[in-house]
Parts: sequence; structure tokens; C-alpha cells
Amino acid sequence: MTGYKEKLHTKIIRVLIPLFVYIPVSLLSAVSFTIALTLLSSVLKAAGLSGISEADMLMWVNALSSLPVCLISAVLYINDNKKRKYRWAYDEGAARTFLPHKGLIVLSGILICVFGNYLINLFPLEEMSEGFKEVNEAINNSGILTALVSTAVVAPVCEELLMRGLLYRRLRDYTGFMTSALLSSLLFGIIHMNIVQFIYAFLAGMVFAYIYERYQSVKASIICHSVANISSFLLGILFALTGEEGPKVTAVIVISFIMLGLTMAAIYRVVEYREIVYCGCGDQKPDQT
Repeated sequence: MTGYKEKLHTKIIRVLIPLFVYIPVSLLSAVSFTIALTLLSSVLKAAGLSGISEADMLMWVNALSSLPVCLISAVLYINDNKKRKYRWAYDEGAARTFLPHKGLIVLSGILICVFGNYLINLFPLEEMSEGFKEVNEAINNSGILTALVSTAVVAPVCEELLMRGLLYRRLRDYTGFMTSALLSSLLFGIIHMNIVQFIYAFLAGMVFAYIYERYQSVKASIICHSVANISSFLLGILFALTGEEGPKVTAVIVISFIMLGLTMAAIYRVVEYREIVYCGCGDQKPDQT
């Protein structure tokens, strides 16, 4: 399946451009906001006020440095929508009520959170990853509002626009669902830069890609991603309060995996494709496999 009539190297460049933009922009933004917030903290301390804690500093830098990437991704996403030669159509007739439509998206986010976190807890991966420890400590030690804004709002919007709205969808122009989902999820895991988040992000990325594929809406994957992050935040609080990694971990993993599979099947039944609807500027259909 060829999709647009482009050479292979042109396709590869087109798919990877969002990442080529993400890496330098996010790094430059992180450095800029770190300097700005450090200066602000110094000014506050000089004025006799409390400065910005290290944990809050890290969370705000992550959140603020994501905004330029989010803005660029949104512009590219809108531009892609204008140029795309086709769009998917799906039957919303059976998806008009909240529970089967939005409720299944929310349930998917909760279940991938539970499954992913409990699966990782089976292995001593957290002890092997200093990067994950630093991220986890920053989230736990920062203010609740700071953590929620960063993990439940900024991160889902930015990452879904970049990874599903651009990277996955551009891959989908040229190949089938499974290949596009695997490649985009693999890259989604890699950008998290530590083994624990790589595994979790890869698994979650597969679910987010499926949600995007069925609903053909980046809003759907943003909702799922946001719910998963909020659930992870609450699950972390639960683990901290109970002082355990979770009772009967294996049973929880099996049950959450089965429920996640049933939820995906329900989404498949609720949201049915009707046909490819053309926008009048192309003559080749994307692969629906």
C-alpha cells in the first residue's frame, strides 16, 4: 500500500519530522524555562518569600517546555487535516449515549494504567532506572496542582498531538494499523528515556493508537491518556498510603488485561466504520488492515 505517491525516503522524512522538531524545541525550551524559573526563585527568596522547590521546578519546566512543542504540533496537525486526501468515517449511531461512547474511553485509560503499573511492579525495574526514580520523586514531592496540571493536562495534549495526531496518523497514511501502532508506540516509549516508562508508554501507546484509530479523533486519545495519567497519580498515592505494591499482583494483572481486552472489543462494536469518505484530492485508499 503506497498511500501518497512519494518516494520511500520522502515518506520516512515526512513521518519523522514531528520528532525532529520535538527534540531540539523541547531541549531548548527546557533550558530556557529552567533559567527563567531559577531566576524567579532567586528573586522570591531575596524578597523574603519561599522559592520554588526542586520538585516543583522540574514539573513546571516539563510542563512549560511542552507548550512550544504542543503549539507546533497543533499547527502541523491542522495543516495535515487540510491536506489529507481522505478521512475515515464511522457509525456513531450506536455510540450516542455517554457510557458506550465516552465511558469506554475512560475505562480504557483506567485499565491500561492498572495493567501497566501492576505489570511493572512484578519486576525490580524501578530499582534499575535512576531516570524513573527522579521523575517519580518529582511527581510525589511536587504540589498536587502542579503534578496534575503537568501530567493530566499538558502531557496528554502535547504527546497525543505529537505521537497520535502526527506520527501515528502519518504512518497510517502509508501502512496498516498494527505496523503504525507498533512503530509509533515504540517511539513513544523511547522519548520517555528510561526503561520503566518505556515499557509503560509502549503498552499505553498501543491502546491510545487503537482509541485514535476507532474514533479517528485526537480528542478521544487525549481523554484516554489523561485518565490513564490521573489514575497513575492516584494509584501512586494509594501505594504510598498502604505501603505495598498492591495485593495479589498477578490476579490484578490478569483481570485488568481481560477487562481491557473486553473494553477494546466493545469499542470495536460500538464504533463501526462505514466507508472511506474522500475529500476530493486523492485517488488512493489507506490500508484498513
